[in-house]
Amino acid sequence: MKMKTILGLLGLPALAAWWVGCGPSETSQTAVGETVVLDTATEHWRPRFHFAPPRHWTNDPNGLVYFQGEYHLFYQHNPFDKKWGHMSWGHAVSKNLLDWEHLPVAIAEDTAMIFSGSAVVDTANLSGFATGPGGCLVAIYTAHRDLGGGKTHQTQHIAYSNDRGRTFTKYAGNPVLDLQQADFRDPDVFWHAPTRRWIMVVQLPQPRKTLFYASNDLKKWTKLSEFGPAGNPEAIWECPELVQLPVENEPGQQKWVYLLSAAGPYPGYQGMQYFVGEFDGTTFRNEYPADQALYVDYGRDFYAAIGYNHLPDDRRIIIGWMANWAYAGQTPAHPWRHVMSIPRELALRRTPAGYRLVQRPVRELAQARPPGAELDPIELDDEPHSLDGGAVTGRVLDLELAFEQDDAQQFGLRLFEQGDQYVEIGYLPATGQLYLDRSRAGVAPTSERFSQRDSAAVPLTDRQLKLRVLIDRSTVEVFAQDGQVVLSNAVFPLPQQRGVSFFAKDGTAWVKPHVYSWGD
Repeated sequence: MKMKTILGLLGLPALAAWWVGCGPSETSQTAVGETVVLDTATEHWRPRFHFAPPRHWTNDPNGLVYFQGEYHLFYQHNPFDKKWGHMSWGHAVSKNLLDWEHLPVAIAEDTAMIFSGSAVVDTANLSGFATGPGGCLVAIYTAHRDLGGGKTHQTQHIAYSNDRGRTFTKYAGNPVLDLQQADFRDPDVFWHAPTRRWIMVVQLPQPRKTLFYASNDLKKWTKLSEFGPAGNPEAIWECPELVQLPVENEPGQQKWVYLLSAAGPYPGYQGMQYFVGEFDGTTFRNEYPADQALYVDYGRDFYAAIGYNHLPDDRRIIIGWMANWAYAGQTPAHPWRHVMSIPRELALRRTPAGYRLVQRPVRELAQARPPGAELDPIELDDEPHSLDGGAVTGRVLDLELAFEQDDAQQFGLRLFEQGDQYVEIGYLPATGQLYLDRSRAGVAPTSERFSQRDSAAVPLTDRQLKLRVLIDRSTVEVFAQDGQVVLSNAVFPLPQQRGVSFFAKDGTAWVKPHVYSWGD
């Protein structure tokens, strides 16, 4: 098969070593605009500590639940192709949220596609599905039917498992909730202890409305209330997640937070928003102005995040999909397409502007990473400080960085660096903006909507910027000021792009790095 490469363009003769194999052709571009054809497995982009399916398409995480010593990750999956379609629930389990055992498809497409939803442990066997002690797993999902002529019908269904999630039986009485709607989806179900009943949070996407239901047995549901529209209404509402979070440094203080997938911080792109308030078992009350939009992530690749049910500790953990519908069908990894974010622990922080969401990588990552290297403080000026050959070289890194501004007008770091190819994370003190720029990241989808620079307001604290940066072959996640602002992006660097450097412009700054490297 004839292939067009970028060997001459970038001067990377070693690239030929991996540009072999066979498979479906995919077209992408380098950051400088040259079209390439990817005809081979791209294992150099397969993440080390982020979840990716072995093959084919994935999008939303589904049914996150802890049961009998295992973290379950179900996910939207096309078992047959790398394109969206034939949606079913893929399945993987983990003991530590980092190393995943891939299992067969859990809930397969039948006369309907299996859209997003959640899973619970019915310990008391309120549903009557359990056949042994300890209860059973019950999945609650949207069945999507194509009626032809552009018409669809979405209803809520349940399925149950008595073998630790390895197989599911679809309930004979499905659907358990049917509003005769074309778009009515993504049930988030959890046990509400104060009212001793199951709560379902489910979306009407087009009118930007959330519906709340209650049930004693997961089969019969009674409507309680509605919420919305609110926040930024420019995109449809999907994938709700209602969770009670602790407030940092305020023992015993908790608030309810409602996260949903909707319009993001960039016009024309979807993302995630959240609202802070109270939930009394019937109604969610937003404590902020209805038109105030708070965003979960300021990168373009964090969507459809939901939380774990029945965790064995008091943590609140979510996982999101690291892609964006603006270019999701064009990303070049093969034979899989798309990965999940690092699992994140959630809390709230009281700020002068009100309560704000805090996100941090799960503590299991710090426990699993290799021994680190704490480097001496580095003075940065107009000459980039490259750390090639040292502890900061590689494509799988966990960086803990403390920057201090002197008089620099800009400072930051470059990842996946080789020549004029890199991903840049920088800070502009004059505007208080932290940015993540992947416009020269290496290979990019053909969509012009991919190569953008993302940014967020991040005030310095005593002239200091604290970053934790996770780099995992094809993902970059930036956690700023101890998790108060996050930017997440997919990237597709060439295999040789592995350098890291720090920089300052128009003045000086300092950085103290603590580096954990898995190498390549």
